[in-house]
Parts: sequence; C-alpha cells; structure tokens
Amino acid sequence: MDNPLSNDYIGKAIDQLVSYLGVKESLDSTKLEEMYNTEEIERGVKHIAFQLGLPIQIHLVYGEKHIQSAGLARTDAAGHGIEGVIAQVDIPQYLPKYGSKELTHFPIKIFIGSGYRQQIPTLFTIIAHELSHVVLHSLRSQHKQDEFYTDLVAPILGLSPVIEMGRKVIKTVLNNNMTQTQTITYGYLTDEQFVFAKDKIRRILDERKATKIKTDAEILELKRLCDITKEKFGQFEKYLEKLDKHPKTKIAETDAQRLILFHQAAYVDEVKNIIRECERYVSRMSVLIARTVHYTSKNLNLLESFRDRTIKIAGKLIARSSALDEDIKLIKKSIGLMGRIA
Repeated sequence: MDNPLSNDYIGKAIDQLVSYLGVKESLDSTKLEEMYNTEEIERGVKHIAFQLGLPIQIHLVYGEKHIQSAGLARTDAAGHGIEGVIAQVDIPQYLPKYGSKELTHFPIKIFIGSGYRQQIPTLFTIIAHELSHVVLHSLRSQHKQDEFYTDLVAPILGLSPVIEMGRKVIKTVLNNNMTQTQTITYGYLTDEQFVFAKDKIRRILDERKATKIKTDAEILELKRLCDITKEKFGQFEKYLEKLDKHPKTKIAETDAQRLILFHQAAYVDEVKNIIRECERYVSRMSVLIARTVHYTSKNLNLLESFRDRTIKIAGKLIARSSALDEDIKLIKKSIGLMGRIA
C-alpha cells in the first residue's frame, strides 16, 4: 500500500478523485470577498456547499459537548497533534447519492467547537473539510474515511483559496516574560503536501480548461463569420433593390434566370435561416461556455460535441458567404448606368 504521507499517494488520490468528481475553477472572487466581509456565516457556508456540489440544508451546532468521534484535528508547525476533534459532521446512512435530486435540501448537521465562531477563515476551512466528508459519503467512495482524500476534495472543487485562508493560524503568547509564536495547521496535509496538491490540481485544471478555451475561440470565429455573412446579405438586398429600379436593357438569359431566383422567398428564407440559426447558436453557446467552470468527463465530451456542430455551422456560413459574393457580383453587373450612379 502506498504511504499516505508521500506525494505519490497524494498524486494518485487526486487522479482518482478527479476521475469521478472532475475539477472546478476557483470560487468566484466576489463571493470570496463577500464571505469574509460579512457577519452572515450561513451565506458563506452555502457558497462552500454549492461549490462542492451539495445543494443541502446545513445546520451548524456550536459546542464541544456534541463532538464525540474522530474528525478534523489541528497540529502544530512540526505536524504534532495539539488538539483533538474540533468538528464533526453527522452523516446519516440514508444520505442520497451525489448529484441526485434527493440531495436537494437534505438536512445535514455540523457540530463545531464554539471557539471557532469568531474565527471566520478557520471556520470556513473546517466547514469545507466536513462537507468534503459528505461528498465522499454521497459518492459511496471506498475512501470516505480517508482524511487525506477528504482534505483533497475541496481544492479539487475550487476551494483552495478558502482552505488557504484558514488552514494556518499564527498565535503569539507571552510565557515567563518570553514571547512565543505558535503556528497551528488545520487539516491532515502538511504545507509541502498542500502545495504539491494545489500545483497538480492547477495543472489538471489548465489542461481541461484548454477545451473550453478552444471552444470559446471557435464560437468567436463563428460569430465573426455570421456577422460577415449578415453584412453581405445586407449588401445583397441593397444591390437587388437598385437592380429592380435600374436594370440593364440587355441581360443574358442565364443571368436573368438567376436574378429571378434571387426574388424568390425560398432563396431569401434560406439565407435568413442560416444566419438566424448561427446567431441563436452563438448566443446559447456563449452563455453555456461562460457558465462552464466544472470540468467533468461528461462536460468535456459535451464541449467536444459542440465543437463538431460549430464546424458544421461554420461550413454552411462559409459556403453561403461565398455564394453571396458571386450573387452580388452578378447583381452589380446587371445594374444599369443610372443605378450605378445613384
């Protein structure tokens, strides 16, 4: 069995967790600022739960008397335990599965030491850890009792800033006229392990986010093609109007047949429908891409499928845009002198 204190163990744990949890971008900075600049602790707890994919109803119970079994402990700078259990989450055996609708508003109690009510950053770090237990239990994970795996869930799901804000507390005390500084670390990962884990998670996130960036770039290019085609169609209509007012006296029969086609509803509707389809698709995709912050295998496959559709729509636009160029040339050639002067 791998040594749980080794980076190899941590790395494998991250890979395994990401395989069924995916990886998330960090919690929105506005929400972070709001969490640490408000007295509404419940709001911050909701942000943490939402980031972890837990639409549950959380009830915080303060007081050490409620805490009875193993949970998050704190260590000193040397990694030695200096305090026992400081928090505990009550997880019923009938906890619904992760991602199920039954998890919505499901009641969860978290018991926490009363002293942490005034230590907001540390409180949120502890809450993130306890709710990570809920995540692993709702996933029916074989590692639901592994504290190292539990410590990795929150960073993987975009809560590294929250963990960093409260995982270390530096206290200065006066002892026999000597000032002593004590650094307390909350959680089971050492500083080196936390940095290693954070870096590995960031690399995975960057790799997976690349699909989103490519998809976004392709949508922007599709929008550009759509705008160009729309502009050309506007030119087409303008020149067709001139043609109707000032046609040449003599027009070749094959050209005349083509010009007749330009006046048919089917021709106009085809172009308008292609442009309309593109605009709706670009609008819908722009919103979807902007909202994509969670990179699961399912979401990545979905983005890839959108890329395929983007290419097909772009192909239609390019073909129609090229045809419009030729059609505009024909119309301009068929406009009489007075129309060209006007």
